[in-house]
Amino acid sequence: MPRFAATITALPLAALCAGGALADVTPEEVWAIYETYTESFGIEVSAGSVRNGSALQLSDVTLTIPLPQDFGQIAATLPDMELVDQGDGTVRLVYPESMDMALTAKIGPPGEQLSGDATLSMTMAGQETTFSGTADSMVVESSLASFEMALTDLALRGDPDLEEIDESWVALTASGESISSTSNISQTGGMLTISTDSTTGPSAYRIALTGPNGENISETTGSSESGSSTAMMIVPTDGIDWLDMGGELRRGLSLTATSTSRGAVQSSSTGEAEFMQTDSTSRSESTTGAFSFSAAGLALGGAATGTTITYSVTPMMPFDIEASLDEISLQLALPLLTTETPQQAGLQIALDGLTVADQLWGLVDPAAILPRDPASMRFEISSEVRLLADVFDYEKILPMLDAEQMPLELGKVIIGALNASAAGVTLTSSGAFTFDFTDFDTFDGLPRIEGSASAEASGVNTLIDRLITMGLITEEDAMGGRMALGMFTTAAGNDVVTSTVEFTEDGGIVVNGMRMP
Repeated sequence: MPRFAATITALPLAALCAGGALADVTPEEVWAIYETYTESFGIEVSAGSVRNGSALQLSDVTLTIPLPQDFGQIAATLPDMELVDQGDGTVRLVYPESMDMALTAKIGPPGEQLSGDATLSMTMAGQETTFSGTADSMVVESSLASFEMALTDLALRGDPDLEEIDESWVALTASGESISSTSNISQTGGMLTISTDSTTGPSAYRIALTGPNGENISETTGSSESGSSTAMMIVPTDGIDWLDMGGELRRGLSLTATSTSRGAVQSSSTGEAEFMQTDSTSRSESTTGAFSFSAAGLALGGAATGTTITYSVTPMMPFDIEASLDEISLQLALPLLTTETPQQAGLQIALDGLTVADQLWGLVDPAAILPRDPASMRFEISSEVRLLADVFDYEKILPMLDAEQMPLELGKVIIGALNASAAGVTLTSSGAFTFDFTDFDTFDGLPRIEGSASAEASGVNTLIDRLITMGLITEEDAMGGRMALGMFTTAAGNDVVTSTVEFTEDGGIVVNGMRMP
């Protein structure tokens, strides 16, 4: 939302001039690059264009997305605008400070389509967008002092229940301040390369759904103090074949992006307090995100620091549930295309410094017998993976699944960490395994596994004693638990136990040095 104007009208038209003095660019060249970029995604562009002196006047600009298999279409009509030659080799984008965007949609099989119209109204202040460079290498610099956007009209058709819904049922607003971006585009070898750096000041949004009598169904709000992002996209100028995504990735299609924000707040509410209402709010000092999609695979990650969470259910719960986190993060990497050699896949999840409010502790431990130190958890796993079919090749994958054949083979699997600490107990573990997909006999239909894993835990017996004191388990329950613990672990000190599991080359399973029958 904060970069709405630049994204719709200018972002993809920018490029950094490679060395030397800036050359002239014309309004017609700017518009041609925009059409090329947009149509490469399968979006149809139509507009009226008239040259009037130094300005290329654009009217009835409509972007249409046809859905596959005649399933309908989605279209957006933009306000009239001008691309003005400033006489110094640059072009300026001019559009009204107040404008409407009309959205239309028809979705569904022929004869059974649902349709709708909506209008987004927007006001802006301090908008400046200029283009420079050449048709093959262009840069756009955009700034916006502030904007406000709202859904002002909504009509749905095709179902009697939906036809009752209008803009009084749905509230959608967004706002932002101090927005700036620099975008670059280069065109070579049949590919467009677009890169963007942007920053934003305070921003906010609100989405609310109400019933026919004004009752609250749900409301979601969000805001941040500031943010920044980077993005780079490489797309073919002749368009993306969405039904052959593997082929498009092999010829260079890619997208990478990063984002950061500070002072992010998100809140949601459902229902009404008279009956049952749930409310939740999360706040983070900072958040980061990263995304990559290319022939090398899919990678995504995110992290948040200084997070607090509040959750309540009125009137069911007598108090709010409150928790805080020093840091939480996730990293995921997956291959997408078949290759002759194995590729890396991995998952990392980390949670550090989790604390919950004393009211929640008091429900299970009012005498404060358990330690209430912050809890932490870390899980890391990686593997060599050989895909037998592209992830997007459903014509090949579905028959394999029907035949109960996995469309991938695992190589070496490494458990880098499985660590946790809470309630006075600490667990650390790691391991590595390899899978032999030529041997399905040793483990009766499963690939033969070879490798080992080890774990160490401290404070388990002390925790059992504390649970007995709290009355949550009996002495008899504890005895059974201790016996089971002794069967699979080895004592290694003061309330410390260890365990090792090994899958041997000959198909045996060894636990703590003892071969299992």
